[in-house]
Amino acid sequence: MTINFNYNIAGKPTNGFTLVELLVVIAIIGVLIALLLPAVQAAREAARRMQCTNQQKQIVLACHNFHDTYGYLPQANHSYNLCVQMNEANKTTWGTNYYNRDRQSYLCDLLPYVEQTALYETVKQNASDTGLKTGATANDRFVLPWNGNYVPAGGTDTIPSPWSTKIATFMCPSEVNKNVTDENTMGVTSYRCNRGDLWLDWNFYESRGPFGDGRFTKNNFAAITDGTSNTVFISESAIGPAVIKTLRILGGIAFTGDSSASSAKPKSCIDKRGNSGNLNDAVNNVGNGTSGRRWSDSRTTYTQFFTILPPNSPHCVQGTSATSTENWNLVSASSFHSGGVNVGFGDGSVKFVSETIDTQNLDKHGKDINTSIANPQNYTGPAFYGIWASLGTINGGEFASP
Repeated sequence: MTINFNYNIAGKPTNGFTLVELLVVIAIIGVLIALLLPAVQAAREAARRMQCTNQQKQIVLACHNFHDTYGYLPQANHSYNLCVQMNEANKTTWGTNYYNRDRQSYLCDLLPYVEQTALYETVKQNASDTGLKTGATANDRFVLPWNGNYVPAGGTDTIPSPWSTKIATFMCPSEVNKNVTDENTMGVTSYRCNRGDLWLDWNFYESRGPFGDGRFTKNNFAAITDGTSNTVFISESAIGPAVIKTLRILGGIAFTGDSSASSAKPKSCIDKRGNSGNLNDAVNNVGNGTSGRRWSDSRTTYTQFFTILPPNSPHCVQGTSATSTENWNLVSASSFHSGGVNVGFGDGSVKFVSETIDTQNLDKHGKDINTSIANPQNYTGPAFYGIWASLGTINGGEFASP
């Protein structure tokens, strides 16, 4: 047996490494780390995507439990439980006693079913006129879904409102902007309810999707004639950062430049896609007015979406304003998962929908569907923006699958 020794300057044998050997070992370790790191990151993203799937399933099951309790699904806006029934005789003319509780989102109704019963009871009491403290006005009530902080009636100190509560179930683990804060931070959400396949403003009475306006819509499962397994209930959509002029497609909002709200077509929004994941131009989003930054607010900017543009498309507002983020907002499903989004269906299943799903001709406006219809939003026929739109309707007569 032969034993080799390394020798030092004095000519004495040593069992240590030479400098060359040490550098070789370091290089090998570096190569191994470089090979291993993408695999670790992929495993972490797979775990985050699975958690996102589970959270969407929880929200859809919460809709089922809500339906079991009341016989109808929660509404996208004008919640029947938290708004309309407070003033049945005056549900088409809103008085000052409503204190903008018409803006409370579908997630407010689902709070008891996602282990947030105490928070719901606080919200419900505040939504009732009997819950008002003496001297309370519209400006000092936390029911305003755009106030992260408020001064209680008779008080002087500003305190956080329930809307500033961060609820982990409402946030995709892969979302990069979920912890971004500003001076008036509110609870954010990645998950939005489906308003269908027609580009309408947030509080239109009509809805082709399962979630409508509580003044006129109380959809139940029987109304979903296309089948719950073929109907999208919720999807994720990227949250915007709390900064001005968000140019990224994921979380940003562009303005279409159309001369009027009635002339905009979905293509005018998808054409705002620029290079390297950026928008060609963007609305000046400010603070909690950015996409998805209020889980309590029912406006489309925050908690609604449409199955019109394919996943990971831009968000847009109609018109030429570079400052408004809340009116006529076309919100697309989007995520930080590679290649598509997780989507929760009415039967409780969650499926991954590719960003390449068929959307057919996006150069159409609702008024192009049937010129004999005075109000295009009243259209009740099959979807005309492809498979993705078909999955967004409850009774279009299509039976598409992703």
